[in-house]
Amino acid sequence: MFSENRGAVDGSKHKAAHGSNRGKLALQRFSEQLIRVHVFISLFRASAKSLASENASRLAAIQRAERNIGELLHALPINFHQLRQASIDDERFGNGGL
Repeated sequence: MFSENRGAVDGSKHKAAHGSNRGKLALQRFSEQLIRVHVFISLFRASAKSLASENASRLAAIQRAERNIGELLHALPINFHQLRQASIDDERFGNGGL
C-alpha cells in the first residue's frame, strides 16, 4: 500500500510538472503574440504618422499656391490697365501721333 501511495504522489508531481510546462508554453505563446501585436501597432503608427506628415506637406503646398494665385489675380487687372493706358498714351503722344 505504501508503494501505491507513493506512486500517487509521484503521479501528482508529474501532473503538476506537466501543468507547469503547459503554463510556460501558454505564457510563451502569449508573449510571442504580444510582441507581434506590438510590432504591428508600431509599424502601423509609423506609417500613419508618415502619411499624415506627407498630407500636411501637400496641404501647405496647396495653400501657398492658392495664396500666390490670389496675389496674381489681384495684380493682373492692375497690370492690364497700366499696359492699356501706356498703349493709349503711346498712340496719342508718341511715335508720331501728329
